[in-house]
Amino acid sequence: MVKPFWLFCRFAIFLALQFAIPIMVKRGLRFDFLFVVYGTQEDLRSYYPKWFGSRLGRRLIFPFFITGIATKGKSGSRGLVIGLPVNPGGLSRDQLIELLGYIEGFASQVGARSIGLAGRLPRILSDARIAIRKPFVVGRRLTVAIAILHVEDVFTKFAFSKNASKVAVIGAAGFIGFYVVLRLRAVGYQVVGYDPKFQNTEVRGRATFTNDPSFISECPVAVLLTGDGKDIEGSIRYLVEGVVVADDTHPRMPRYIKERIQKEKRGIVYFIALFIRGVRFWPRLNTERPGRELVGCAVEAKFVAEGVNVEDQGVVDTILRDKTFINTAVDRRPL
Repeated sequence: MVKPFWLFCRFAIFLALQFAIPIMVKRGLRFDFLFVVYGTQEDLRSYYPKWFGSRLGRRLIFPFFITGIATKGKSGSRGLVIGLPVNPGGLSRDQLIELLGYIEGFASQVGARSIGLAGRLPRILSDARIAIRKPFVVGRRLTVAIAILHVEDVFTKFAFSKNASKVAVIGAAGFIGFYVVLRLRAVGYQVVGYDPKFQNTEVRGRATFTNDPSFISECPVAVLLTGDGKDIEGSIRYLVEGVVVADDTHPRMPRYIKERIQKEKRGIVYFIALFIRGVRFWPRLNTERPGRELVGCAVEAKFVAEGVNVEDQGVVDTILRDKTFINTAVDRRPL
């Protein structure tokens, strides 16, 4: 049960974010990018602190609500995290268009030059036949680049060989997963792209696309890119002993599944994200760490706001390899 004092604190912080931010903007403060999150009450715990009640947004009937601030960091851009009080997957096309209009109007008011869409939001909009145009960004290039960077760091940290070890991409038929497989293959990895949506097993050079989960038992490294972190549960028995799992799901892998991987397979689970010097969220994201992680869509929104050409893969790769500026979760303790 939530104690009255903490309920009051939640409400006070919630109202402060909703009403103090616009006042600060009117007085000259600007926010360079927005990061839009969504989901059920349980899902949103991946983005909100545990003591922050998203039900408040529903009760006050905001079309969206401010959940936090991303500090400027070394590169000088400041962001806002905004949450949707409804699951967009259940909205009609007209409702989604109206919601995007509200968000874009708010971005204009606070000075934001880009809007990152978290999780399955790009897929939801695509399925509703809604074109995603600037200032909205889907984060695909940055998410792919960050996933590759994590794999490289895992191979280095655990002394895996590209020639002797394979990488499993679970969710390889998805919006991001397919491109991660192609990129891993392009930079020399042997890849197994597993997804039940594939019709059969097909080998394309150093990449195997399959609907047969037994293929992932050949892979000491697995990248999870499904629509929900729970989706790996049926594949745990196929994971190799000592597997290293990089999780890039939204909502992310629940604790009980991580514990199963650790107990049954003696595996290690990392959350795919970047640590950018000086950048942190307040209130912190509920990531079981100090709250400094940025996921791909948030990083892309940040970079676009700073004028980085995210369409140039070479530029993105160079930035992500600047270890004086950015680290991956692999450089920290695992989940």
